[in-house]
Amino acid sequence: MTRILFAGLFLLISFMPISVLAEEKKEQAHEETPVSQWIDAENALIEPLSKTDQQTFFILRNKHSVIRTLRVVRDDIKSAVTLCAKENESLNEEIKTRFSDWENAVLPILKEADIFLKKEIDEQVVVTPSDARKVLKLNDKAYKYSQSKIKKQPISDEKSCKNLIKSMDKTEDELISLLQTMLLPEDVVRKRLEEEKAGAASQ
Repeated sequence: MTRILFAGLFLLISFMPISVLAEEKKEQAHEETPVSQWIDAENALIEPLSKTDQQTFFILRNKHSVIRTLRVVRDDIKSAVTLCAKENESLNEEIKTRFSDWENAVLPILKEADIFLKKEIDEQVVVTPSDARKVLKLNDKAYKYSQSKIKKQPISDEKSCKNLIKSMDKTEDELISLLQTMLLPEDVVRKRLEEEKAGAASQ
């Protein structure tokens, strides 16, 4: 299960060539946005690199993106839990307790994955750590810009809130497995991705 989840999150972007990014840039050339600014900066950073070094950077960038996304997921769940507890008195204690347990299980390894990634960025040699962080900050701005276009509507009816409690059982295990993957060194990630890619091609 972990391996499938791992491949699904990384394969599409980790082996993305410059031409794909450049094509997206071309489509948005008429308007400068945080997305186009990130694409410009990342293309400039990776263009001189070998394909292998590009993949190294993509893996680090994807780890950064996954960790950031999981923090957003946590915030979204917290908002939904708060609203559910307010609108459904009978579920108040149960849903708050379940969310507290969920946080206690997920947040420590999320913090560990974040620390590990920062160390990986400092120790990699394909680009300077400062340049890597500049591009990742632009990636964060692009993500925030894209998210601003999405209107989130928290749920609060009793059935949906009960489903939220059940979903925390599933997402807790899945997110812990995913975060454990974030703790794998870049070369191990690369090997797994190449194995998954080769396996998919042979089918």
